[in-house]
Amino acid sequence: MTGDLDIGWLAGIIDGEGNFTIRVRENKEVSRGLGVRIQPQLTIVNTNEKIIRKVERILDDFGIKHGKVRVRRRDKEPCAKEWHKNSKPQYIIEIFGTGLRKLLPMIKDISCKKEEIEIVMKVLEMRYRGKGEWTEEELRKVFKLREKLVKLHGRQAVKLKKFEIEDFV
Repeated sequence: MTGDLDIGWLAGIIDGEGNFTIRVRENKEVSRGLGVRIQPQLTIVNTNEKIIRKVERILDDFGIKHGKVRVRRRDKEPCAKEWHKNSKPQYIIEIFGTGLRKLLPMIKDISCKKEEIEIVMKVLEMRYRGKGEWTEEELRKVFKLREKLVKLHGRQAVKLKKFEIEDFV
């Protein structure tokens, strides 16, 4: 039976293992506006498959869209560093726009990542105007929100690709 207890558990996993990002990509399929694809996402990674499978079950029980669970094995990568040789497989599940629209209001008030959730929700609210048809003003707002989100990540933010508005206008 899924309920408040499961949502509380999921919020805790997201607080500890979740990572919110706003991906920015070029979109050549737009007929007007700026050809940019903005993709808010939540990625949850853990080496314990049972935890990720429980996340998947809870998302399914609540009808929250998500990607398939995938596995990353760093010890099998061609460029695996010595410290990767004995690493455990990582189980990864991702939730994008439609799923986030449903999930975030459910966990916002009980999560430690309130600021991050609010930023992602603001970007999601802006997305329904068209398929990548962003105006320069809207894109500037998204980039400011993305910058705030990156600052909240601290050390991990170094790995995120830096974009400038000029890359797209």
